[in-house]
Amino acid sequence: MNERKLLIDTNVLIGLEDWRELQPALGKLQQLCSQYGQRLFVHEHATKDIARDRNLERRRITVSKLRKFERLAPAPMPSWSQLEISYGKISSDNDRVDIALLHSLHLGAVDFLVTEDQGIHSRARRVSPAFAERVLTIADAVEWLSAQFEPKSVHLPLIGEV
Repeated sequence: MNERKLLIDTNVLIGLEDWRELQPALGKLQQLCSQYGQRLFVHEHATKDIARDRNLERRRITVSKLRKFERLAPAPMPSWSQLEISYGKISSDNDRVDIALLHSLHLGAVDFLVTEDQGIHSRARRVSPAFAERVLTIADAVEWLSAQFEPKSVHLPLIGEV
Protein backbone atom coordinates (compact mmCIF):
# COMPACT_ATOMS: atom_id res chain seq x y z
CA MET A 1 0.00 0.00 0.00
CA ASN A 2 1.43 3.37 -0.98
CA GLU A 3 1.57 5.74 1.94
CA ARG A 4 0.84 9.34 1.01
CA LYS A 5 1.30 12.49 3.03
CA LEU A 6 -1.56 14.96 3.02
CA LEU A 7 -0.96 18.42 4.44
CA ILE A 8 -4.08 20.11 5.80
CA ASP A 9 -4.38 23.86 6.06
CA THR A 10 -5.45 25.63 9.23
CA ASN A 11 -9.11 25.90 8.24
CA VAL A 12 -9.33 22.16 7.57
CA LEU A 13 -7.65 21.51 10.92
CA ILE A 14 -10.15 23.77 12.67
CA GLY A 15 -13.03 22.06 10.84
CA LEU A 16 -11.81 18.70 12.12
CA GLU A 17 -11.18 19.86 15.67
CA ASP A 18 -13.50 22.70 16.69
CA TRP A 19 -16.60 22.28 18.86
CA ARG A 20 -19.11 22.40 15.98
CA GLU A 21 -20.69 19.49 14.16
CA LEU A 22 -18.22 17.82 11.82
CA GLN A 23 -18.84 18.20 8.09
CA PRO A 24 -19.43 14.73 6.62
CA ALA A 25 -16.65 15.18 4.03
CA LEU A 26 -14.12 16.04 6.75
CA GLY A 27 -15.10 12.97 8.74
CA LYS A 28 -14.79 10.82 5.62
CA LEU A 29 -11.36 12.32 4.85
CA GLN A 30 -10.03 11.47 8.29
CA GLN A 31 -11.66 8.01 8.23
CA LEU A 32 -10.20 7.08 4.82
CA CYS A 33 -6.74 8.33 5.78
CA SER A 34 -6.82 6.28 8.95
CA GLN A 35 -8.29 3.20 7.28
CA TYR A 36 -5.78 3.13 4.43
CA GLY A 37 -2.64 4.33 6.23
CA GLN A 38 -2.47 7.76 4.64
CA ARG A 39 -0.86 10.39 6.87
CA LEU A 40 -2.34 13.79 7.77
CA PHE A 41 0.13 16.55 8.59
CA VAL A 42 -0.05 20.11 9.85
CA HIS A 43 2.58 22.66 8.97
CA GLU A 44 4.64 24.50 11.56
CA HIS A 45 3.11 27.72 10.21
CA ALA A 46 -0.33 26.49 11.31
CA THR A 47 0.77 27.19 14.87
CA LYS A 48 1.61 30.76 13.88
CA ASP A 49 -1.74 31.06 12.15
CA ILE A 50 -3.61 29.83 15.22
CA ALA A 51 -1.54 32.07 17.52
CA ARG A 52 -3.17 35.07 15.83
CA ASP A 53 -6.65 33.97 16.95
CA ARG A 54 -7.96 36.72 19.22
CA ASN A 55 -10.29 34.34 21.05
CA LEU A 56 -7.88 33.11 23.73
CA GLU A 57 -9.96 30.13 24.84
CA ARG A 58 -10.47 28.87 21.28
CA ARG A 59 -6.76 29.41 20.58
CA ARG A 60 -5.75 27.40 23.66
CA ILE A 61 -8.07 24.53 22.72
CA THR A 62 -7.00 24.47 19.06
CA VAL A 63 -3.30 24.49 19.99
CA SER A 64 -3.91 21.55 22.32
CA LYS A 65 -5.57 19.61 19.49
CA LEU A 66 -2.65 20.28 17.14
CA ARG A 67 -0.66 17.79 19.19
CA LYS A 68 -2.53 14.81 17.78
CA PHE A 69 -1.43 15.53 14.20
CA GLU A 70 1.99 14.85 12.76
CA ARG A 71 3.97 18.02 12.28
CA LEU A 72 5.68 18.57 8.99
CA ALA A 73 9.39 18.99 9.54
CA PRO A 74 10.63 22.49 8.74
CA ALA A 75 11.85 22.81 5.17
CA PRO A 76 14.42 25.24 3.81
CA MET A 77 12.68 28.42 2.71
CA PRO A 78 14.04 30.99 0.29
CA SER A 79 13.40 34.65 1.02
CA TRP A 80 9.80 35.87 0.92
CA SER A 81 10.67 38.06 -2.08
CA GLN A 82 11.85 34.98 -3.99
CA LEU A 83 8.71 33.08 -3.01
CA GLU A 84 6.55 35.97 -4.25
CA ILE A 85 7.95 35.41 -7.74
CA SER A 86 6.53 31.87 -7.83
CA TYR A 87 3.41 32.20 -5.71
CA GLY A 88 2.29 35.80 -6.00
CA LYS A 89 2.14 38.89 -3.83
CA ILE A 90 2.44 38.63 -0.06
CA SER A 91 0.28 41.18 1.72
CA SER A 92 -0.37 39.58 5.11
CA ASP A 93 0.68 36.94 7.60
CA ASN A 94 -2.04 34.69 6.15
CA ASP A 95 -0.36 34.96 2.74
CA ARG A 96 2.92 33.84 4.33
CA VAL A 97 1.24 30.76 5.80
CA ASP A 98 -0.40 29.93 2.46
CA ILE A 99 2.91 30.22 0.62
CA ALA A 100 4.76 28.16 3.23
CA LEU A 101 2.21 25.36 2.71
CA LEU A 102 2.55 25.56 -1.08
CA HIS A 103 6.34 25.63 -0.87
CA SER A 104 6.34 22.44 1.24
CA LEU A 105 4.21 20.79 -1.44
CA HIS A 106 6.55 22.10 -4.15
CA LEU A 107 9.59 20.64 -2.33
CA GLY A 108 7.87 17.24 -2.17
CA ALA A 109 7.66 17.18 1.64
CA VAL A 110 4.02 16.12 1.15
CA ASP A 111 2.10 14.60 -1.73
CA PHE A 112 -1.04 16.73 -1.50
CA LEU A 113 -2.27 19.90 0.16
CA VAL A 114 -5.91 19.81 1.26
CA THR A 115 -7.60 23.21 1.51
CA GLU A 116 -10.86 24.96 0.80
CA ASP A 117 -9.01 28.30 0.49
CA GLN A 118 -9.55 29.49 -3.10
CA GLY A 119 -6.62 31.88 -2.74
CA ILE A 120 -4.29 28.92 -2.23
CA HIS A 121 -5.83 27.16 -5.23
CA SER A 122 -5.25 30.30 -7.33
CA ARG A 123 -1.64 30.55 -6.21
CA ALA A 124 -1.11 26.87 -7.12
CA ARG A 125 -2.56 27.41 -10.62
CA ARG A 126 -0.10 30.28 -11.02
CA VAL A 127 2.76 27.78 -10.62
CA SER A 128 1.48 25.19 -13.12
CA PRO A 129 -1.56 23.05 -13.92
CA ALA A 130 0.28 19.90 -12.77
CA PHE A 131 1.16 21.53 -9.44
CA ALA A 132 -2.43 22.76 -9.00
CA GLU A 133 -3.66 19.16 -9.37
CA ARG A 134 -1.89 18.34 -6.09
CA VAL A 135 -3.86 21.02 -4.22
CA LEU A 136 -7.16 19.37 -3.38
CA THR A 137 -10.43 20.47 -1.86
CA ILE A 138 -11.78 18.22 0.89
CA ALA A 139 -14.20 16.63 -1.59
CA ASP A 140 -11.37 16.07 -4.09
CA ALA A 141 -9.24 14.41 -1.41
CA VAL A 142 -12.09 12.10 -0.40
CA GLU A 143 -12.71 11.23 -4.06
CA TRP A 144 -9.00 10.54 -4.64
CA LEU A 145 -8.72 8.36 -1.53
CA SER A 146 -11.85 6.43 -2.49
CA ALA A 147 -10.63 5.89 -6.05
CA GLN A 148 -7.21 4.72 -4.85
CA PHE A 149 -8.22 2.40 -2.04
CA GLU A 150 -11.91 1.52 -1.95
CA PRO A 151 -12.72 -1.87 -3.50
CA LYS A 152 -14.54 -1.67 -6.81
CA SER A 153 -17.36 -3.97 -7.76
CA VAL A 154 -17.04 -5.38 -11.25
CA HIS A 155 -19.93 -7.08 -13.02
CA LEU A 156 -19.03 -9.31 -15.97
CA PRO A 157 -22.36 -10.32 -17.57
CA LEU A 158 -20.84 -12.63 -20.21
CA ILE A 159 -18.88 -14.71 -17.72
CA GLY A 160 -20.60 -17.40 -15.70
CA GLU A 161 -19.54 -19.69 -12.93
CA VAL A 162 -18.94 -23.27 -14.14
